[in-house]
Amino acid sequence: MEINDTITIKMTITDETIGKEFINIAKLTAQPTIQTAGKQSQRRSSSSGGGGQEPAQFALPNIIEVKREGWSEHHFDSKSALKPVQEQDGTYTFYVNVANDYLLLEGKIDKDFDLLKAQYIYGLVLIGIALLQENTIVRHSENPAEEECITEKVESISRAVATVIIPIIRSLSKVTAEEISSGGQLGDDE
Repeated sequence: MEINDTITIKMTITDETIGKEFINIAKLTAQPTIQTAGKQSQRRSSSSGGGGQEPAQFALPNIIEVKREGWSEHHFDSKSALKPVQEQDGTYTFYVNVANDYLLLEGKIDKDFDLLKAQYIYGLVLIGIALLQENTIVRHSENPAEEECITEKVESISRAVATVIIPIIRSLSKVTAEEISSGGQLGDDE
């Protein structure tokens, strides 16, 4: 792959219970290596006149765990999962409900609750980032007046995803290369 080469990745997930496909398309463009001299580099904003290109770097977002005591501050309840809040600099802070009923229920049957909680947190945050990114792409091509508040949409979707994210992560972690090459289906125990 050369600098400025672009590859397109299409990921399709089919929910067999409702017969619906979820499709996510990502376009990745190779960028030159950026020398940072040991310092964390800042991404250029597309509105800064820098040509609209940002370095191909990812930084872990600010993630804050919210326990039951903090629910009222974030308008959480026992089923809430994730709340993104856009900061003044344009970045997002992700508040994750670590007292979510589904997480706590799964935690009762899992021996390593710390690992389970980390998988839950990062899974939800990655979904939140994907939704925010998709909103950024769609916003440029559709009527912004009709756009639903993206943070509310992320909260709603994460609430639904929280019910299945841990079983999905468990199932995916059990997939082997042999199962894939033999055409096996996820969940096949034979």
